[in-house]
Amino acid sequence: MSVPRVVCIWPDVLALDPTQRYAWCRCGLSANGLWCDGSHRAVESSPGPLIFSPKRAQHYWLCTCKQTRTPPYCDASHHRLRPPSR
Repeated sequence: MSVPRVVCIWPDVLALDPTQRYAWCRCGLSANGLWCDGSHRAVESSPGPLIFSPKRAQHYWLCTCKQTRTPPYCDASHHRLRPPSR
């Protein structure tokens, strides 16, 4: 798997807690959207989750298109994409 699956091109805005660890899906295969559910295990060479904790409690723009250069945070890379076909 060379390119993550694009499920959505718009970021999610969520309040995150710095005392929590999050597992952001990098492959785009998760049924849980942003969060890893282990679906990457079914595809050889698919990346595992990015485990992270934010620096402070606040709202964050999280990437759903998986094209960001600043994972898991949105860097507006979705503006270069076309909406996924249905």
